[in-house]
Amino acid sequence: MDHKGTDSTTKPKMDDGVDGKNSRAGDGFDSLLEIVGSRGRYQHKLVYYVLSPICFFLGYSTCQLLFQVAVPDHWCHVPGRENTTLSEKEWMDLTIPRISNTTQYSQCSRYSLKWTEEANSTFEISGETERCGDGWDFDQGQFWATVASTNGWVCEQGSAHNILTINIAGNAVGTFIFPMLADRVGRRPIFYALLTNHLVFTLAYIWMPIYSLHMIFRFLRGFIELTIYLIPHITVMEVLDPEDRAKATTIGWVFWIIGMCVTSLIAWIIPHWQYLAMSSLVAPAFGFLYWNHLPESPRWLLSKGRLDECTEMMRKISEINGQKDISRGDLEKLILDLNDQNEKEVSFMKVFNYSKLRLRSSMIFILSPCLYLVYGITMFGINVLPDNQFLSHFILSASELPSNGLGLVLLHYTGRRMTCYITFITTAIWCVAALFCTHNQWLMVVTLALIKFFITTALLVMYVITAEIFPTPVRSSGLGIMGLTGLVAMAMAPSVLNAGLGPTFQYWVMLGLLGVSLLTSLALPETLGLPLPQTFQEAENIGKGRPLTTWVHHWNQHKYPGRKHSKVDLAVSSEEINKLTAVS
Repeated sequence: MDHKGTDSTTKPKMDDGVDGKNSRAGDGFDSLLEIVGSRGRYQHKLVYYVLSPICFFLGYSTCQLLFQVAVPDHWCHVPGRENTTLSEKEWMDLTIPRISNTTQYSQCSRYSLKWTEEANSTFEISGETERCGDGWDFDQGQFWATVASTNGWVCEQGSAHNILTINIAGNAVGTFIFPMLADRVGRRPIFYALLTNHLVFTLAYIWMPIYSLHMIFRFLRGFIELTIYLIPHITVMEVLDPEDRAKATTIGWVFWIIGMCVTSLIAWIIPHWQYLAMSSLVAPAFGFLYWNHLPESPRWLLSKGRLDECTEMMRKISEINGQKDISRGDLEKLILDLNDQNEKEVSFMKVFNYSKLRLRSSMIFILSPCLYLVYGITMFGINVLPDNQFLSHFILSASELPSNGLGLVLLHYTGRRMTCYITFITTAIWCVAALFCTHNQWLMVVTLALIKFFITTALLVMYVITAEIFPTPVRSSGLGIMGLTGLVAMAMAPSVLNAGLGPTFQYWVMLGLLGVSLLTSLALPETLGLPLPQTFQEAENIGKGRPLTTWVHHWNQHKYPGRKHSKVDLAVSSEEINKLTAVS
């Protein structure tokens, strides 16, 4: 483009064929990000020193719950054995009935026992059964203490398994509320509010033996689990080059999975639920050290019209990335122009004013519960090896590690849509295989690990696509609602596993969910290499020129519209363009 004779107030012509002032806000921001550095030391620090440790902490603290609420084998405590010469096994054979047609002891009843002498040296046992009036004895072969064994929450006294459901319910509510708050008041303050929430309510439930209050504290503490990942995830995504977004998401998930694996190891070393819960307080306490390292998103600052803060943030990025010659004045002019094109205060409901964006949002909100429920069914299957739940969890968690590498490769080379098709179909194939493996524990472990391998890749793709479909003003809200719909469905996973409809029932359910997922994903746009949309109109037009019948991948994406735009797309004078181009 020849800039000779261009007046300082003249803006370059926009040639994408989209009318309206909002057509280039997102592309312009990506061009500005290139000038200050979109693949430099600043982004490296955010990914490895902020996002990765947060993901590790979440993987560790989230999976602790599975070990905390485990219910060991238990039976009624019958006092008096110390007055006899009977062994524990002999005493149980006398006082605890067996479950009909099995060799297992009843967990909630005992034979009626009556001592016939004052010295308690002689007793009578009738054939009648009664409830456990003196508490329970718990098998300590795997766990020193769990929530159930510490508080006696078994049988009619309450169910520790309900904690799992109430925690997911809290997670769903938090995922609905806090991302929307993050879109309104900022990502940063909400992140630290969630850290505080974790510290306060974890300490509260650790020492609360009253069932109802314990459940309330678990619900409130559950607010953090997905949202505290989404906020730094979005912040990082919004300052990355489009080519690096899938890679950064994958790196974060790798650290999450490492945290899950470490949970198995720590729970095996210290199999006491209260010590485990207290260990999850260490990371949030140190999380406040991120105060000066977790920035507010400059895209969000721009969307809110906070131009001075946005300018200062972009200047900081340029300095860290070594682009020190660009002046604050140059940045102010560029950001002021982008602000003129920018969407101001909006509600998420505005999504439904755009036909394509409305359809794509609906597709995401159908995909999410299907994939989350499949993932939940495999995740909660840690008792597939009932004699060693630590090993079960470790194997199923470790199986996710290579899935992230596969996801990164597929996302980068085959595109978003094709990765969806590949992972959904492959997961379904292994669900069919599981139907024939229920007779062998180790064969089932391997099959479940492969199912978890591919469903994790599918979830990774869903997170990347969701972040790339929604515009900046409602990106947190979009990811939050996606997580909400998924968690509501995931809360049904324990019910599916304990439905009592046979050992293959859950795999038929998973096959049905994967079929719905495949049909839903057919109309997703291909966002490979595209800039994040800043405005609703950009989100509506994303994928334009990339037909659903065309496979867009790494080697042919240059043939289709939507590649990153040059710096001349920014509405600045010719003098400023030449200066900034020379700097970058």
